[in-house]
Amino acid sequence: MKMLAGELEPTTGKMEYGSTVKIAHFTQHLPEMDESQRMIEYIQETSSDFEAEKGVRLSATQMLERFLFPSNGHGTQIGKLSGGERKRLYLLKLLMEQPNILFLDEPTNDLDIQTLSVLEDFLENFPGVVITISHDRFFLDRIAQKLWTTGTGKIEEYQGLYSEFIKEKNNPVALAEQELVETVVPEPVKTKKKMSYKDQLEYDGILGKIAEAEAKIEAREEEMALAGADYDKLQKLTEEVNTLTAEYDALIERWTYLQEIAEA
Repeated sequence: MKMLAGELEPTTGKMEYGSTVKIAHFTQHLPEMDESQRMIEYIQETSSDFEAEKGVRLSATQMLERFLFPSNGHGTQIGKLSGGERKRLYLLKLLMEQPNILFLDEPTNDLDIQTLSVLEDFLENFPGVVITISHDRFFLDRIAQKLWTTGTGKIEEYQGLYSEFIKEKNNPVALAEQELVETVVPEPVKTKKKMSYKDQLEYDGILGKIAEAEAKIEAREEEMALAGADYDKLQKLTEEVNTLTAEYDALIERWTYLQEIAEA
């Protein structure tokens, strides 16, 4: 992706670009920002307006609001923003350049639910080409029409949803990866694990903890749906959901480990 964006030279051959190509590259790492600069100034130095659709132009202020920055905070200095807010602002700045080719490198990392929703809505109406690298299957299902997959030593092209790709029987990528593991990686010596009394107590109660975590996440998400334009409340609820999701993932991982011991 860096090579396509002109940030790396190819080891062989050369890159050729059409005269009308305008690329924006959203990377995983934020560039340096002037922390004394105000949000509205940061956006307006790129453009004072944005063509949302043919004949409809939105001001920098309207675009900031669309990206969940309320109008009473547009004069806030960048140094006072959180890491997630800076990433959202950087994304908006790139989009204000009005590119016709958009490169996204793991765009869903560190984005809260609201920002992700705004990004997906924007991409659905984006008139140009979007090329993204992502491990987020839900995001890919929402925005991707063509997949390029790796894992076999070459790139495979697939037309369709990612969820369809991984469910497809006799998936050549999955079979090749399985064969690679079987032929290259020696099988480790298997030793039977025994569940201790403490592990047994944890195993007996862990499904209840998982269900409790799921219920808490659902409750917070319902609160978010009712929060409307209360951005402070939305931000707080988003942080709680992120924390609860991390706890839920840890419980699932632990349950999987204990289940393997129990089955052994």
